[in-house]
Amino acid sequence: LELSVQRLMNMRRDVFGLGLSQFMLTAGFIFLVTTTVLGLSPVQATVLGTAFALSSSAFALQLLDENKERGTLHGRSAFGILLFQDLVVPLLLVLLPMLSVGSGTALLASIRTAFLRAILALFLVIVISRLFLKRIFSFVANSKDAVSLRALSFFTVLSMCYVFMIFGLSNTLGAFLAGVLIAETEFKSQVDVVISPIREDLLGLFFITVGFGIDLSLVFSRPALVLSSVSALLLSKTLVTFMVCRCSGMNFANSQQVGLLLSQAGEFSFVIFGIAKSVGVFTDAQAKLLLTVTSVSMASTPFLSKLGHDLNAFLRERSERSESEQPKSLGNPPSVNISQLAEKIKGAQVVVCGYGRVGRLISSLLNAKYIPWVAFDVSAEVVAEAQRQDLPVFLGSFPDVAYKCFGPGSSSSLDSRKLAVITPSHRPLTTNIAKKLRLTFPDLRIIARAMSYA
Repeated sequence: LELSVQRLMNMRRDVFGLGLSQFMLTAGFIFLVTTTVLGLSPVQATVLGTAFALSSSAFALQLLDENKERGTLHGRSAFGILLFQDLVVPLLLVLLPMLSVGSGTALLASIRTAFLRAILALFLVIVISRLFLKRIFSFVANSKDAVSLRALSFFTVLSMCYVFMIFGLSNTLGAFLAGVLIAETEFKSQVDVVISPIREDLLGLFFITVGFGIDLSLVFSRPALVLSSVSALLLSKTLVTFMVCRCSGMNFANSQQVGLLLSQAGEFSFVIFGIAKSVGVFTDAQAKLLLTVTSVSMASTPFLSKLGHDLNAFLRERSERSESEQPKSLGNPPSVNISQLAEKIKGAQVVVCGYGRVGRLISSLLNAKYIPWVAFDVSAEVVAEAQRQDLPVFLGSFPDVAYKCFGPGSSSSLDSRKLAVITPSHRPLTTNIAKKLRLTFPDLRIIARAMSYA
């Protein structure tokens, strides 16, 4: 339900930038370490790398929601990474069963057959959903019966699982795509609400099964092996994710929080290792160790998330304290060159003019909808405080900054695809900003705050 085309478009930088980099680098790093240090075969190392590169959406999103951090910068980044991993999972579930085929012509034929089955199953599911799904959901939703809508939602999931099983594909893939198709309808929010009570119960049951996945006899008989494996996994994923976030321009505090939050293995790792064991990639003992490592790493997530949250707060407090002890002239936000500002503006869908009370309210609403934005304010203190939180807020008046970035006669840079929101309460200032923007960028959509004098 979290995956929709519109959300992917709104978060494409986080999903296909951070997400792709994190997955490829983590999988590549684990592949290199396991082949060179542990002596695993390339096939085993590939399965291990791709499985451990995934993180747990169930744990991470639950913790973000509990802390009300889904709309923050580090929350958006973590969510974008998880969305990309969700896009990778269907491909892995299709390709993994072919590992038992071997290599050469037989492998190519198996891949071709699997993709044909996947395409046929997808075609059948999409046709059925286009013809019937929306109409049925509309009929049931209009009855305003939560029980019926909940039953229809689960019936849709189970039906698609059955369709994919008929074509010899993973029923997990069918359930996943059922959620995606429901997310593309206008009833997504209603479905989200009616399944919420059961979802909490099922999520609790899932956490219990994570505990079941821990082989206590293995933990007590070989504690050093389990502890070193879990520690290596958590450390490597934290470092790789941290470096990816830092390279994307995120500050140290938020980068380490994202790294610690996504350091565990994911729930799909259970499925991947189960398939790998069934096709003979791993022995029973190896699979048991991998499942135990996955469960222990997931069980450690709340503690690591709390560590990252507290460390972020400590670093932010120390930064504010050190800046308060410095002369005022050193408290200004760092300067950003024109080319960087132009890229920030081009990457945003909404430009907020003024980051006061109304500007912050608008930015929080945009964060909740995962809509990329950028803000400008003439107060150096306001901008410095926002930038300490890694928010895309910059110093200056937006009309002047836009004119410097794009120059006259470049109205195509800010056209009807972008929206400027003017938030100051001072009427002459608002009017002046609106006039400048309309004169320079005639196609730009503008929403201005109006004040009543009645």
